[in-house]
Amino acid sequence: MDITPLVPENVNIINGYGPGFFKVNNNKLYHSLIVSAECCKEWVLDNNQGINDFNLEQVKNEIKDHEILLIGTGIHFQFSNKININNATKQLTLGVEFMDSMAACRTYNILISEGRKVLAALICL
Repeated sequence: MDITPLVPENVNIINGYGPGFFKVNNNKLYHSLIVSAECCKEWVLDNNQGINDFNLEQVKNEIKDHEILLIGTGIHFQFSNKININNATKQLTLGVEFMDSMAACRTYNILISEGRKVLAALICL
């Protein structure tokens, strides 16, 4: 049984994820990524540092007219002690949600299928 939500054509959908990859539009990507309906690009992270001011700035550059930002923190839900998350995100004019990357993928697909303007920044599992 196919459980992929119905999504409009020409919209990026996350078809799968696993150790070391995400699958977007049936293409395996072996890195962390920033994905929205119209954009899918690598999210450059230093694996030893996790989320920091530099790589959150990359995400901010993609926000445009999105209304929701999902941040997938990898296998486990975690906050980085390298930055003050509240300071880094309080200037954003959209809702920001942190969750593990698997939950962020599922949430992204649901919101995209509803036609919401969502941006997801996902740390590779």
